Order: sequence, then structure tokens, then C-alpha cells
Amino acid sequence: MATMPSIVQLATLMRNEGYGATVAPYSSTSDDWG
Repeated sequence: MATMPSIVQLATLMRNEGYGATVAPYSSTSDDWG
């Protein structure tokens, strides 16, 4: 399913935002990450 780059991006987002990146940051919820 998820490729290595995707996992790295998810891990980075989780580390930056401080909460589960399982909300699919690349999805339509990208606006919520502002």
C-alpha cells in the first residue's frame, strides 16, 4: 500500500503536527493542516 516516501512524509507530518497523520494529509483535509 504505502510506499517508503509516503511513510517518511507521514512520519514527518506526525512529528511536526504532533498528532496522528492517519487523517491522510494529502487528502481533501490538507486545508486542515494549516
